[in-house]
Amino acid sequence: MIPVFKPHSLTESLSRIEGAINSGWISANGQYVEEAAERLRKLLQVSRVLTVNSGTAAMHLASKAIQYIEPEIEYIVVPSCANTFAWNPWLYDGKYKLLPMDVDLETWNIDTNLLKYVMESDYCDKQAAVCIVHNLGAVVDVPNLRYELPDTLFVEDCCDCFLGSYANGKVGTQSLCGAFSFYGNGNVTAGEGGALVTNNEEVYAHLSRTRGKCFVEDPTLASILEYNYAMTNLHAAILCDQLERYDEMCIMKNVVHNTYREILADVENVSYQKNTEWLHNADWAFAVRIKNSLGPLEAREFLAERGVDSRPMYRAMSYYDHLKQYTKPKYEENARILSKEVVVLPSYPDLSSSAIEQICDAVKAYTQKCEMEMING
Repeated sequence: MIPVFKPHSLTESLSRIEGAINSGWISANGQYVEEAAERLRKLLQVSRVLTVNSGTAAMHLASKAIQYIEPEIEYIVVPSCANTFAWNPWLYDGKYKLLPMDVDLETWNIDTNLLKYVMESDYCDKQAAVCIVHNLGAVVDVPNLRYELPDTLFVEDCCDCFLGSYANGKVGTQSLCGAFSFYGNGNVTAGEGGALVTNNEEVYAHLSRTRGKCFVEDPTLASILEYNYAMTNLHAAILCDQLERYDEMCIMKNVVHNTYREILADVENVSYQKNTEWLHNADWAFAVRIKNSLGPLEAREFLAERGVDSRPMYRAMSYYDHLKQYTKPKYEENARILSKEVVVLPSYPDLSSSAIEQICDAVKAYTQKCEMEMING
């Protein structure tokens, strides 16, 4: 079975892991925690970086940033199709209500025209902030949204989109803060981990304490609610090695994605996320939309029979019992289409051309099956 993802060159991290163990620092302090933060700061060209133990923790800190900067905010605008961890952290403190907006069928991200229309109307009464989610590595033009909606506060979920970029900066650096994940299936992984980045010094100072520390540096500081969100030195050791090799992995992933696009370019009823000229997508997951697909489970079973593992697209918000209260069918018409028709394919750095050809043959066969089902009713 061709897996959806395999990490690249993890064994190269062994020397740093051994270094962390030998140092005696294996938890939330140590040289690699500092090194990882500095490497991220330089790569992302951002002022401040907080390493954390998951992308979910980073997203929760993003919610804390809004609470700190704009405490009157009540609603968080989110796309109606996303990873649940783009939604759940906003609910942890009971502070916010979610306001989902439908996604665009070409970019698979939030419909920015709809977003601008709603935010410029009186619907939100200026008490809403926006969480932009860069689904599957496709970049949303946040700088342009900030220009057109200057009174709106933005944060970014970049967990799918490490080192994607706008015309004038890296994803996650042009809003109040950006959240990143270094989970095992990322282009860069720490096994588990994440980061919160910001150019706002007040936010950084506040979240540094909110994240939690092993030692109280100033006992005179007022007590605040803290979380055990710090990244361990062991995970940071892996991350440092992965960051050191990122250019190599980036080239390999780009080849994989381009190979898919070349082979599937002329296949009827197969499409993929739109690339915008001035935005650089992160080449994370390669996924295809198969028009009139029979459904995510049917697609996965069909591909598995041909030796190809796959994953479904993120579900529409109404799929989840704890989120149904925030959404209505009219908010997620496109989200439901994408949830049914999009399939995430294997796209790890070491994926061979012959394996991609095998995967594409399976996709073509499934597309033909869907067409026959439509014809036969």
